[in-house]
Amino acid sequence: SNMSKLGNDGKPIYNEHGKVLKGPNYYKPNLGKYIK
Repeated sequence: SNMSKLGNDGKPIYNEHGKVLKGPNYYKPNLGKYIK
């Protein structure tokens, strides 16, 4: 899901404080197969 935080140009999108924002293709991680 971290790679889905990239923008359409393949670069991270930052806010004015330098935090990486969720890109337009963001999806939540699916950890169900690792947790029992």
